Amino acid sequence: MESSSLSPTPVGSSSKSSLDGSGAEKGRPGAASTKDSDPFALEETLTIKPGEPAAPEGLQIETVAPEFNHLSVLTGRPKNPIIEVKFNAKGVVDSADFYKGFDTGRRDFDDPVLQCVHRWTIKGKRLDELRATNPRGHITVKVRMVLGS
Repeated sequence: MESSSLSPTPVGSSSKSSLDGSGAEKGRPGAASTKDSDPFALEETLTIKPGEPAAPEGLQIETVAPEFNHLSVLTGRPKNPIIEVKFNAKGVVDSADFYKGFDTGRRDFDDPVLQCVHRWTIKGKRLDELRATNPRGHITVKVRMVLGS
């Protein structure tokens, strides 16, 4: 008896090539695209290193570095999180949270990151304008915190 190896064909596909003559994939109505879209941002994200001052236009942010426990530092490499920070007119943080799931990837790094961000303060022209025009308003800053080298 002769044995043959068969590989399954996904439902809705055929054994024919899905490439056209140029090497590009032919489109199929209703099929999800495998191409990535070009990245873009509607808002600017400020990149900072913890403990170093940051200065987006019209503001000066005094940052505080997170304090991680030794075991976390030895066993993990956190991702660089993106944090949305809301400052009130007094220049202190009202709220801070990871932007759309861009956390560090580890709870033992996430908690110290958010704790340190709550100790940040701001000053500058934009804060002075907010105090004069809307003392109950907020300034929201999106920050990428660089934790690795």
